[in-house]
Amino acid sequence: MKKTLLFITALGGFSLFLASYDNGAATHSKDRTGSPVSNLNCGQCHGGGGFSPSISAQLLDATNTPVTSYNPGATYTWKITITAGAGNPNFGFQTVALLSNNSNAGTLSAQSANTKVVTLGGRKYGEHPSPSTTGVFMLNWVAPASGSGTVKFYTTGNCGNNNNNDTGDSPSNLGATIITENTFAGIEDVAQVAFTVFPNPASESIRIQSELSGNYMLELIDVSGKIVYTENIVLKGVTSGDVNVASFDKGIYLVRLTSANQEIHLNKVLIK
Repeated sequence: MKKTLLFITALGGFSLFLASYDNGAATHSKDRTGSPVSNLNCGQCHGGGGFSPSISAQLLDATNTPVTSYNPGATYTWKITITAGAGNPNFGFQTVALLSNNSNAGTLSAQSANTKVVTLGGRKYGEHPSPSTTGVFMLNWVAPASGSGTVKFYTTGNCGNNNNNDTGDSPSNLGATIITENTFAGIEDVAQVAFTVFPNPASESIRIQSELSGNYMLELIDVSGKIVYTENIVLKGVTSGDVNVASFDKGIYLVRLTSANQEIHLNKVLIK
């Protein structure tokens, strides 16, 4: 009887051991994203493989354009890509979005079939439900409320050899991806402001169209508040000259016109 009980107990332990490697770490109450919550990643257990992995991640807006800032309450796609430089592994990952105090940021939910979301310690973790044959993982992310500030996504990945343990695997840790809050999201729509920026979105150049006239200081300001472009322009009731934005980082910019008597007009433009 004792031998039978010991055998069943050992078998149960072995089954749990196997399960711990074919789905995500948060399922087993573990943060392995490399975040400050645990400061641990997949490399704490997995290793010894020769898959030469690399990992990247992007936050995509509704037009699938990569962005580095978020509009509060907006929905984005968090896309993680793991590639193997050698071999033909399966793939796994774990990711979490945190505010500056390491609390949960926004709401993650599964998008692609090879993702799931697990709540651990009040935080939403995206991870694989089972070993994936593709290294592309996509999650929905609803950005947090206004005033939440900068969000950091912590992400780690693994190329596995599917032997149901942690040997012969190749982990890769991305670390923190910083996403700033777009503080210009509350500016009125184009139809309600004194001038129009076109084209919008833009990738090469922009123009100002307005019924305003006179001398103005034109400024473009990024989401951190830094003035990245300044020019004195003369508005004559139609348009100004072209402003070349091809070299600007992608994202949302505040466009500010200031008259000689300090009258200020604001709008925004998406550069992609």
